[in-house]
Amino acid sequence: MRTVALAGPPNVGKTTIMSRVCRANLEVGNWPGVTVERKTCTYEFRGKRYRLIDLPGTYSLTAFSEDQRVARDYLLGRTDGKPDAVVVVGDALNVAGAVRVFLEIAELGYHHVILAVNMLDEAERTGIGIDLKRLERELGAPVVGLSAKRGYGIERLKRAIADVVQGRVEPNPISLRYPREVERAVKKLAPEVGGKLREYPPRWAILKLLEGDPELLQELEKRDPELLKRVKEVKKRIAERTSHDPAVLISQARDELATRIARSCVTGRPSLSRQDRIDRVLTHPVWGTLFALGVLGTVFALSFFLGDPISELVEGAFDHLVWFARGLPAPWSDVFAEGVIPGVGTVLAMYPYVFVMLLLLTVLEDVGYTARLAALASGLLARLGLHGKTVFPAVLSLSCNVPGITASRIIEDERARLLTAIVVPMIPCGARLEVITFLTAKLPDPWRVPAAVSIYVVALSLFAVTSYVLHRLLFGKPEPHRGHVIELPRLRKPHLRTVLTVTWLRSNEFLQKAGTIILAASVLLWTATRYPKPLGTGGSAIELVGKSLEPVTVALLGLDWKGAVAPLNGIVAKEIVISTLAMLHAHPTPENAYVLTLVSALYIPCAATIGAVYSETGSLRYTALSVAANLSLATLVGAAAHHALVALGGWTRSYVVFP
Repeated sequence: MRTVALAGPPNVGKTTIMSRVCRANLEVGNWPGVTVERKTCTYEFRGKRYRLIDLPGTYSLTAFSEDQRVARDYLLGRTDGKPDAVVVVGDALNVAGAVRVFLEIAELGYHHVILAVNMLDEAERTGIGIDLKRLERELGAPVVGLSAKRGYGIERLKRAIADVVQGRVEPNPISLRYPREVERAVKKLAPEVGGKLREYPPRWAILKLLEGDPELLQELEKRDPELLKRVKEVKKRIAERTSHDPAVLISQARDELATRIARSCVTGRPSLSRQDRIDRVLTHPVWGTLFALGVLGTVFALSFFLGDPISELVEGAFDHLVWFARGLPAPWSDVFAEGVIPGVGTVLAMYPYVFVMLLLLTVLEDVGYTARLAALASGLLARLGLHGKTVFPAVLSLSCNVPGITASRIIEDERARLLTAIVVPMIPCGARLEVITFLTAKLPDPWRVPAAVSIYVVALSLFAVTSYVLHRLLFGKPEPHRGHVIELPRLRKPHLRTVLTVTWLRSNEFLQKAGTIILAASVLLWTATRYPKPLGTGGSAIELVGKSLEPVTVALLGLDWKGAVAPLNGIVAKEIVISTLAMLHAHPTPENAYVLTLVSALYIPCAATIGAVYSETGSLRYTALSVAANLSLATLVGAAAHHALVALGGWTRSYVVFP
């Protein structure tokens, strides 16, 4: 089987291409050792089998982020062997961006490379024409035009891949020449660097060292510190002679060539006036923020509206399973009826909400709104003492805090990088979002959406305030940081097939967790309710722990011992908060359910997140500070919410019931 990698910038339709080529036969997992998502699929063409691998979207192969490192390591053959060919996918409305990635991959020594220009239909609608034949001559490699959403050009892409892989077409990619000072440095350092970093192409390795690639600099320091000093001296001399950092010279050379090639092959100008007017609203500090809150409220409202009836059906099905389990012989009847089924079943009752929410978030990502949200937040983050680039770890953390913390490596400023790693765990991740959605869904109808949105607003506000305060305490008054560029993809209609495929793949992770971690935790929790004495006697392990916490949690948060142990168990995985409440037959008031949800969204992150903070900061002090900030703020805000609700008289005297 031949392997083909799909590379290119983000938001260019690689997943849509995969679903078209492989007829939605996608597999998803994580790249070895990291939490970056990995999509693969297989297909057959003219009697030969091919395997497609979707590399993380990236504008560069310099290892400033986990995505870039994953893509680069695979192309270097450090993951599971080099691919037989690389297809660089680009947007027809930004050909220069795709050419830039093409040039970097060609520098790695790849000759079996193809450029796929996607979204030709959108380019045509906006008056853009692309001379694909000329682009092919300029690059010295096959160029295929396609519209993956419509299925146009997919067969030509398969044919081009087969021709290149089987040797019927032999590409000769263009070679980029850099400014004279850079080329001199490459020629001078090539023999020594090539001898020390043998697993890398020598010319490419020297260019990356001159660009300041952190991974290669660290590797060279281990192998030959003296050579690293000479590299730094060469970089300094280039900067003195040209008045520019070598990284700037190299980047400018790539950009200039990519822009020149694109201009020579592209005709017409896109009519972006309508897009510009929309973007002015979506990225405006006031109107953009109000729109973002409206979007968040709509996502929660639709999740409740569509998820409620399905969740009730799931709960009813598991009620019948409990009745069936009662007929099993002891002790299995108790294990399943009081442990496994309530624990796993209640978490699975969350799945309709999770699927709908992931579906809506995937739609927002597919239409291009997520990038607007990042642009909206970047200016505020910089004023809080965080680098503008913190927006990328922050957005990643909305899915999972671990890759968000790891992504802080893209921030060059050391102080801002450390601060980002410390405060990012305060952003509610996907697991906490699931808990927020499920618990607030149990509140009285008029309060569900306001309650869910308020918890998110509180969490993000605390993230902002904590960032500013910690920067003042640790590093002094925040200073302006260097800006950065966020590319805004064109707003477009969502592609239903891609949205459903990606949503299913992402929601599968939730189901796998329910069948493994939650299942194991449910059995352990059941054991803790039975030993050393049964639940209700006051002598079970879980009651002993909960009762020891109850005096504090009742006084501060109004939560009894059941509400106290639920967040404690949630340190393993946030969904276990729900399992614990179900297994303990907890019936909190709506006020207590709101406080518990608020605390669950703010308190200590999961164990994996704590480990990621330590790994990224290398400091027990900073890790403890991150955990302490989450725990103390969760307690203070939860206490304030509890006493405010008591003073206001609460919502209702009804109770929240978990199956």
